[in-house]
Amino acid sequence: MANAAIPDNLKADLPPTLWGKVLSSTPVAMTVVATVLAGLASSEMNRAQYDRALAAQLQSKASDQWNLFQAKKLRSAMQTDTADLLAAGGAPLAYTPPKFTTKSSVADMSPDVQAALQAFGSSRPEDEIQAKVSKVSAEQLTAALNLTNQRLLQFDAELKGYPASSDPILSRRFTSSRYDVEARLNQDVAGVYELEVRKGNQGAERHHSRSQLFFYGMLITQMAVVISTFALAAKKRNVLWSLAAAAGAAAVSFSIYVYLCL
Repeated sequence: MANAAIPDNLKADLPPTLWGKVLSSTPVAMTVVATVLAGLASSEMNRAQYDRALAAQLQSKASDQWNLFQAKKLRSAMQTDTADLLAAGGAPLAYTPPKFTTKSSVADMSPDVQAALQAFGSSRPEDEIQAKVSKVSAEQLTAALNLTNQRLLQFDAELKGYPASSDPILSRRFTSSRYDVEARLNQDVAGVYELEVRKGNQGAERHHSRSQLFFYGMLITQMAVVISTFALAAKKRNVLWSLAAAAGAAAVSFSIYVYLCL
């Protein structure tokens, strides 16, 4: 960072007027602005790294739910096949699938979350999925995740109301139906986690972009520091001072725009 200290001989050469005070304070003021912008750039980069790390953790949780979904679908198929083998060659047993009251939670989510899940579930292009996710707020995702977890707990409580069957065929068919519902519920949880991963990556990209822009603002401000320092030593200061003032004003205005609008 440029040195903002002004030599005593240059201070003595400055006129004892408001213009002289402005000239003497410009390098110091621009150095302070550059320091603030450097801090903002570093802060935004740290937030980008945090969002990336959080997205990686959420991706791991999503993978766990997808593994549960696949395992339970496989178990459901195995239970059905075993029941069919046990029933082969004998009189078929009448079986009425249980009417579980616990349903998928997607229909009770916000329309924005439903649209994003539909785009993800139908394997739409990634840019289309990202556009849908950008419309979803963090609060909506939190509410959706809480809802999916509540449905899992609700289904666990519902299962306790079904008595176990002593018949191996009926027992396996019931277990197959149970795994089908649990797999669907795990799929809902995994889908919401996938949306949170994309939301986190979007936030990381935004903070990374803001960090770069604040860094460019700092470079412009540093240029203003150098020019204003030269203006102090020059006999004709008006042109150099105008350049320094323009660079400083541009850097401050640009940084305010980045902070408020991007």
